[in-house]
Amino acid sequence: MGLTLVIKMAQRVHNLIIAAVLASGGTLLAQPLPGRSPSAVSDNLPALGEAAVEELSPVAERRLGRAIFHELVRAGVVYDDPEATDYLTIQSNRLLDVAREQGHLRASALDLSTFQFFMVNDPSINAFALPGGFVGVHTGLIVQASTEAELMSVMAHEIGHVTQRHIARMFGQQRQSTAVFAAAAILAALAATKSPDAATGLLSLGQTLAVRDQLAFSRDAEREADRVGFSLLVSSGFDGYGMSSLFERLLQSAKFMDSNAPSWMRTHPLTSERINDITLRLNQLPSTAPVRAQSIEFGWVRQRLTIRGARSMDGLARQRALLQEELSRLPATDHAQRARASYGMAWAFCEERKAAEAALWLQSARMEAQQWGQLAVVEPMLMRLEQELAILERKPARAVQIAERATQVAPRSVSTRAIHFRMLGPTGP
Repeated sequence: MGLTLVIKMAQRVHNLIIAAVLASGGTLLAQPLPGRSPSAVSDNLPALGEAAVEELSPVAERRLGRAIFHELVRAGVVYDDPEATDYLTIQSNRLLDVAREQGHLRASALDLSTFQFFMVNDPSINAFALPGGFVGVHTGLIVQASTEAELMSVMAHEIGHVTQRHIARMFGQQRQSTAVFAAAAILAALAATKSPDAATGLLSLGQTLAVRDQLAFSRDAEREADRVGFSLLVSSGFDGYGMSSLFERLLQSAKFMDSNAPSWMRTHPLTSERINDITLRLNQLPSTAPVRAQSIEFGWVRQRLTIRGARSMDGLARQRALLQEELSRLPATDHAQRARASYGMAWAFCEERKAAEAALWLQSARMEAQQWGQLAVVEPMLMRLEQELAILERKPARAVQIAERATQVAPRSVSTRAIHFRMLGPTGP
């Protein structure tokens, strides 16, 4: 991505922000919500999210977030992966359901449908929330998360920033001119995943440090997002230890990386105090607190993103070697792990454009899943791979048939409907 394109992106966002200002009566700022006292927050959380400060109005916030998101799509930063996006949305909606029950969505003038989750193809551990409920997740976060609870702890934290209006205030407090520049800075930061020079060029306006400070959440905001996020996490049935384990790993990584600390920590300052606070909350949980079993989809989506992130033929060969070694160690009765590993092997061969080998491993994955007793759960993902193989073999009619069957197998799946629609195109196969 060249510097000229990034500047054009920022200019388009600038124009859309001006339109949002005019549409909202000449101001991007809004007063605190009527009828809400600073203490009216559930779980006795500090009322930072409803502090009496100027902030973006909900309408302007949504328009600004949509403008930035559309520019990211235009620039190719948003990763087109319907299955991963579908999985992320379904799991995150569990958190949002609890946020609604606890009153956080009402306090932030948002509803569940306002949120939109999307993927960014980047190997770093990172997630970020744009204004208006747009939440981006790097593929690296899913790949490097040890458990689903670790992944969802980050999602809960980001949702906490949105519901507590931290982002709206971050933009609103700096007034319109700085909000425009901050939007450009976000675009530049994401452009760095494509071309570091482009981002450096845009931010070499003598304000690099100022931008970094503007885009970093305050410690108070981080603590509040932790508390809201932790409440959402455990109330949704996810293991609260996922938050502490991920934070501890990130903090340890930062000690050895200096300036190359994990991406998420650059805008989310992590301290031992925050980890201690989470540990204290964990110790206060009842020993009988229910914990949701890790979803099957997490391991399978993680496996596929690992394969697709190999980025080279040598990388794919290394991934295949690792999977073959794993399969050689797995007992024949461990159908769950053998099915997932076989699925990974099939995707690796598919990425290498070796359809025959991929088809054999696909068959193996299906057989293992059948013996495991979970074929119905993973069949939509297997059919998606089967469809890719049909496309690879230049059999578009078969690919459409598979897509049609997939919509019958998983009628509620957004990804299967999206893939089916793409296969049909405007005039059919």
